[in-house]
Amino acid sequence: MTKQATSLGQKGEAAKAKLKTAARIVLERRNFHQIKIADVTGEAGVATGLFYRYFKDMNELLHELVEEFVARFEATEQIEAGVEKGDWFGRIHAHTHFIVSAYAGQPGLMRCVYDMAGSDRELRDRWHDVQLGQLHPLVELMPRIFPAGETTAAQNELMVSALGSIGEGFLREYFVNRDEALTRHDYSEDELSEWLASLFYRALFGEDPPVERLNYSGPVTTLHRENK
Repeated sequence: MTKQATSLGQKGEAAKAKLKTAARIVLERRNFHQIKIADVTGEAGVATGLFYRYFKDMNELLHELVEEFVARFEATEQIEAGVEKGDWFGRIHAHTHFIVSAYAGQPGLMRCVYDMAGSDRELRDRWHDVQLGQLHPLVELMPRIFPAGETTAAQNELMVSALGSIGEGFLREYFVNRDEALTRHDYSEDELSEWLASLFYRALFGEDPPVERLNYSGPVTTLHRENK
């Protein structure tokens, strides 16, 4: 947080928020290393000099945006609001839907997170910890979920992290990199969320997700090899 932020009045907070909103819009058009202060102030419709009342430079503004964005992923209680603790498909679906919405709603900001993390060790570690933080509760509970299982804690973390990374890799290619082979198919956020949650659930639990709760990914429950 900038020094100015501790003493901003209501008007100042509104002006600062306006600059942040403008920066988010510009990020959807340009990579973070191409953005200039004039791009942000021009989008906000304010004088360039106003920028320096609230931010030291563009790097400080972008770091605030990324930190606020990343912090949203840590709001587990909010993400899982209304989902019963023992409802694993519901919990997985809730987190998946949140992540899909983040990618779909602000792909430019997601690109900024990855690009900045590539050169900023502290941000890279922060983003890594947030990603693991979403999955760690599941890793810790696996001995209770699978009491007869013989996997170690390290193996459980490997499985859960690998499965989570597969879904995230798809979202990055679909929304951020706009891979032509993927984007020729038009998926809604609800459709993608359910499919990714169903695949994660099926791979981890070794069983089909509850078919009565599936609106899009029901066909996945028909994929079973015949015993010969």
